[in-house]
Amino acid sequence: MNPNIDPTQKKKGTIKGVPSGDTVVFQGPPGKDGIPLEKTLRLNGINAPRLGDNEKQDEPLAYEAREFLRQRLIGREVFFYIENKFNDREYGRVIVDDEDVGALLLQEGLAKLLEDMKNKPYNYDKYREAQDSAQKKSKGVWSANAQKSVRTLAPIENPKKVLDKYKGTKLAGVVEEFRNGLFHVYVPELQSIIRITFPGIFIQVGNFKASQDVRMFLEATYLHRDVNINITNYDDKYNYFFGTITVNDNPKYNPIVELLKNGYARLTQSAVVELDAAEFKTAKAAQDEAQSKKLRMWSNFEGKKEGSATSAITGDKEFYGRVLEVHSGDTLTVENLAKGEVLRINLSNVRAPGVGNPKRNELPKPWGFEAKEFVRSQVMGI
Repeated sequence: MNPNIDPTQKKKGTIKGVPSGDTVVFQGPPGKDGIPLEKTLRLNGINAPRLGDNEKQDEPLAYEAREFLRQRLIGREVFFYIENKFNDREYGRVIVDDEDVGALLLQEGLAKLLEDMKNKPYNYDKYREAQDSAQKKSKGVWSANAQKSVRTLAPIENPKKVLDKYKGTKLAGVVEEFRNGLFHVYVPELQSIIRITFPGIFIQVGNFKASQDVRMFLEATYLHRDVNINITNYDDKYNYFFGTITVNDNPKYNPIVELLKNGYARLTQSAVVELDAAEFKTAKAAQDEAQSKKLRMWSNFEGKKEGSATSAITGDKEFYGRVLEVHSGDTLTVENLAKGEVLRINLSNVRAPGVGNPKRNELPKPWGFEAKEFVRSQVMGI
């Protein structure tokens, strides 16, 4: 044991992440820059098989070991003890429901004791007994068939085919990480880790502080949690999906609203298409709240300048709307989604051939119908 560390000093923390079968991440308090701190703790003297990814195969039983630990610990408040430190790494033991999880892993054959340790774990004798029991029973890594227990992972070869097949259906998964504005979600049904983000919003990750801030915000709810995803679209240029991600133990959580309300994201120009009318109104109100409070990405937001031109009907110079009806090639009825107002708009400096009016015995002009159909095909429902 490290003579400068008291291995009997009990600490308490909430498990935010379980990246492998022998490592946990604790959620900490906000740091000086306002970004929450976190503490990574490796189980002392214990080594679990390593997880892979779409490009690198798991070691045998790596996924089973991580799931054994994750399902017991994620989101829970536990006791832990620090037994050793090496550089900036900390090693110790975690207690949940009065049991040492290291001993539980060894007992199931999902990890091994490290050999030739200078500083043995505090519960070394207990660990040795647990491992001996697993060996005698040929459990886990001690089984003759252990090498066959490898999770299948591979990149998705035809994302559009996946979209066509699963659009509108729920897919179970586990969020592995959030990086560069995208969630990385392991989906057993697809035997792959996919990249996915929310439709209708842009998440700010332009600099290190912003990316760390939003990562910590989302990880508190999503990291290593069981989720259901609903794929809605695919970006073939940047190779990621769009869709909803619902946390099983917090299904009412609305990530789009929370991100917008706290200034971590903004609505995109395509939001009126990608979100339905009710969702857009709620999202727009959340963004307005962040703008009024000048939160994060809106810290320099000035709002509408005095004296700027506005619509006589809505009071807005510019607004998000949805086209309800196309009357002709130059006239439309649009709903202001933020206010619920409906107004008729004539395209500025454009005059299309008329479509006629039977009530007034007006005949359609040449190309009038074609002009109306062209506009309708481009904007209807947008």
